Amino acid sequence: MFRAIVAGCVLFLAAHLHAAEPAGGQLILEAGADYAADFDGYAQIREWGRPGERLGLHDDLDVVQWFNFRFQVGWRLDRRHTLWAQFQWHEFRGTTIFDHDVWNDGTLYGAGTRVSFDDTMWWRAGVYYEYNFSAEETLQVGLLAGIQLDGIDIRLKPDREPAGTKKEIHENFYAQLLPMPILGLHLAWQPLPWLYVDLFGRGIWVQSVPTWYFEGGRITHAQTTVDVGASLAVHVAQVEFGALFGFHSMMLDQQSFEDHNVFSIHGMKVGLFIRVRV
Repeated sequence: MFRAIVAGCVLFLAAHLHAAEPAGGQLILEAGADYAADFDGYAQIREWGRPGERLGLHDDLDVVQWFNFRFQVGWRLDRRHTLWAQFQWHEFRGTTIFDHDVWNDGTLYGAGTRVSFDDTMWWRAGVYYEYNFSAEETLQVGLLAGIQLDGIDIRLKPDREPAGTKKEIHENFYAQLLPMPILGLHLAWQPLPWLYVDLFGRGIWVQSVPTWYFEGGRITHAQTTVDVGASLAVHVAQVEFGALFGFHSMMLDQQSFEDHNVFSIHGMKVGLFIRVRV
């Protein structure tokens, strides 16, 4: 099923690019930052016989901030066809003191240990193709298909040495990095020459895909991602200044006979961006 989805995305892209009109292109550059107004989630890292405690981002790790920076480049080949590339970098802020012994990734954090989540890293990169069904110049109704990568490194940095024999304080999900097929919809409307309105939604749903990685057995990968939102931008002196509001959710699950690692997060985000069309 996974291979069929990837093959379908590639064939869809190739067929429509072949039919692209020879008209000149347009370069679109965008940079922005988003802040999670409300969010929650959890991390649970198992190794061998130690199941790993399910640690809530709010309740257990006291993570109070989640924000990200994003950069996007688009090349509009013609009225119908656009190629996109995007990169995001996510940051977290949170510190807590465990009030009991906690097992995580086979490492024992003793009661009273102060733990920081600040060093946790998450980046996202993707390439997408968009086909516009609308014949109107001021309206785009687009179907997106592409490939996306999520690299996550969960880090619980203690203020003292862990109590057990194992001292590992992080779990690197992107050591088993796997490209995921993603589909989406994009509605872009320009009601006035200086005003742009965008509605978007994209997602991934892949369950238990065998990967080419082995760690105590073959690792399987499952991922669910949902990104939906709306943005409003104003055109001023050849530059667009905009704001967006959206809902973002991701669950990443990797497991083998030795490990079972899960990271899940969801929340409402607000953001600002600047966009230039060349």
